[in-house]
Amino acid sequence: MAKAVVRRARLWILIKTECVRGRVFATRAEANFALFEYIDG
Repeated sequence: MAKAVVRRARLWILIKTECVRGRVFATRAEANFALFEYIDG
């Protein structure tokens, strides 16, 4: 179970790094929207 948690955390960090790199967001909501667009898109 602990390995699954670590894998999930690593995946989430990778997704956020790829999506957010070099971008500045005015609000947290804007950042969340960008993450969901990246995942769905």
